Amino acid sequence: MSGRKRGQPGAPGSGLAMVENPDEVKDHVPAGCGGCGQQLSTEDSVGYARRQVRDIPLVTVTVTEHRAHRCRCGGCGAVTSADLPEAVAGGPSSYGPNLRALAA
Repeated sequence: MSGRKRGQPGAPGSGLAMVENPDEVKDHVPAGCGGCGQQLSTEDSVGYARRQVRDIPLVTVTVTEHRAHRCRCGGCGAVTSADLPEAVAGGPSSYGPNLRALAA
C-alpha cells in the first residue's frame, strides 16, 4: 500500500483526465496466444485497456542554413548576390535568438 488515504468507495476520482485525441498512440499486443502460442496482431484485438502519459518533449537544436545565392542576369550578364537577413549576416555559424535566450 502507498500509505495514501483513500476516498469513499464509489466517489469520483480526482486524477488526470484522459484526453480524447492523444498526440501519439502506441499499440501493445501480446507476444503470442496464451492458449496455443500463435502470433497475434492488432487485427486480432477484441478490445484494449488505455493508459496515457503526459511528458515534455526533449529539447533539440535545429540548424537552419541560410544561402545567399548569386544570380546571373539573362539580360545583361551581371551577377548579383542576395542579401542575408541582418540576424545571420555575421560569421559563417552562429546561435539563433531562441538558443541565446535559453543560455541567458
